[in-house]
Amino acid sequence: MRIDTDRLKALYRDYVRQKTPASLDGCPSPERLLRLLRSRSSDREATEIVDHISRCRFCFSEFGFVLDVLR
Repeated sequence: MRIDTDRLKALYRDYVRQKTPASLDGCPSPERLLRLLRSRSSDREATEIVDHISRCRFCFSEFGFVLDVLR
């Protein structure tokens, strides 16, 4: 069985976009996202941020924006 990775990515993006946080209190700051993208986060902090991004629609979008800006 062949896995269509593009389709899988699209489905995952749609899933994350449906999740809206009740508040942004537990969300990482844009500075922390930038540190993660520049590989200046500790392993623990990076894991924490990636776990959060996978559950939070707002941070997923923010992460994508910061990533696009850096490109």
